[in-house]
Amino acid sequence: MLTRDVVRVVVPLANDALVDDENRYCDVGPNFRPRLARALCEAWYYQQFESDTVCLAFGAGTDEPHAHGPTLAACCAAYAERAQANLPMLVNRRARICFGTLPEMQWVRAAAAARYAGREIEFVFVSQPRHLWRVWVIKWLFMPRIRARYVPSGYTKQVPLLREGLGYLRVLMHRCGFGWFAQRLRRRWTLPFDRG
Repeated sequence: MLTRDVVRVVVPLANDALVDDENRYCDVGPNFRPRLARALCEAWYYQQFESDTVCLAFGAGTDEPHAHGPTLAACCAAYAERAQANLPMLVNRRARICFGTLPEMQWVRAAAAARYAGREIEFVFVSQPRHLWRVWVIKWLFMPRIRARYVPSGYTKQVPLLREGLGYLRVLMHRCGFGWFAQRLRRRWTLPFDRG
């Protein structure tokens, strides 16, 4: 059992977005909403019973076609505020290149370490079950020293196997030193699943 002085950073990983007439992200898509609901349940539970400090973190940037509007993290934070999530938030509003699971997790880790320097941090990653396996692999390969929990959430549509396969391929490219290329591909070509 963890002590109450551990900071819990609850991270509902971004998923899909709605686009306005000017080709900018304007809101989260329907597949993200069950993630946020589950993340809020987890955050409120930790705040009530286990931890004094709980925050939500949103680290997703934008893909290249939507780079002139708000980040996906800003849309997620706005939706969380509408859902009355009265919790502190770490929100990526500027680092647009943080698009994809690995860059999003890296941004959240760095932001939490900067805000809660010197304190013990535990990350709680919330996503749909098929995606959580890749989150675990990324944590194991790139962030082995962080403490993490993995919470499955509901979804309106399952992550397609092709997209997951491409995700594992990008993780392998990052691991082999071709992360810049993998990130360029991820930001340039998005799949229909990323659109709400």
